[in-house]
Amino acid sequence: RLEGRVTLDELAGANKILSDLLDELDLIDEEYVLEVSSPGVNRVIKKEKDFIRFKGELIDVKLFSPLEIGKNKFKKINGYLEDYNKDILTVKVDEEEVKIPMKQVSKVNLSFKF
Repeated sequence: RLEGRVTLDELAGANKILSDLLDELDLIDEEYVLEVSSPGVNRVIKKEKDFIRFKGELIDVKLFSPLEIGKNKFKKINGYLEDYNKDILTVKVDEEEVKIPMKQVSKVNLSFKF
């Protein structure tokens, strides 16, 4: 699903349909386990369309090397996705906009506060 949340019942239904179809077509000679899942609440953000889609959301940014913010250096930053272009990721951290060079970003995930 491109928008909204996927329920457990929907995942189970998709698993049943695909499992039955694969059994009927008998395409796989060996024993296998079919797993249907959702990317979850902390999904990885990689593509430009994802950065645009999740603007304003809370994210975790992991860096290849520490980035200096004020007097401290951080290798992981948690904040709100403010802006993105192919060169710069802007994250709002405690009311401060932090501009992170994309070449320094190793991974970006949606974050979730419990």
